[in-house]
Amino acid sequence: MGINVRKFKLMGWLLACGLAGVSGGLFILWRGYIGPTTMSAFAGAGVLMMVLLGGMGSLWGPFVGAGIFILMQDYISTMTEHWELFVGMVVILLVLFMPRGFAGIGARLAFLRRERQ
Repeated sequence: MGINVRKFKLMGWLLACGLAGVSGGLFILWRGYIGPTTMSAFAGAGVLMMVLLGGMGSLWGPFVGAGIFILMQDYISTMTEHWELFVGMVVILLVLFMPRGFAGIGARLAFLRRERQ
C-alpha cells in the first residue's frame, strides 16, 4: 500500500519513550528523591492490576482501573495491613468472571440494549 511500516513503528516507539521520560521527570519532581527502592516489584504489578481491573483493549479501561485500584487500596488499607491479598483476590475473581474488566460492563450493556431493539 505504500505505507512505511518501519517508520510508523519507530515514531510510535519514540512517542512512547518520550512520554515515559517526561513522566519519569515529573515523578522525580513530585517525589523529590528517587532511589533503587522507589520502584518496587509491586509498583509494576500495580500497573498491571490497574489495566486488568479496568479492562484491556479500550482507551478508558486503564483509567477506570487506576481509579478503582486506588480507591480499593485506600479503603482496604485502613482496615488491614494485608490489603494486597484482598486486592489480589479481587483481580483474580475479575479475570475469571469479567475478563473485559469494569470498562467492559458498559460495552456489554450497550450490546444487550442494541439486541433488545
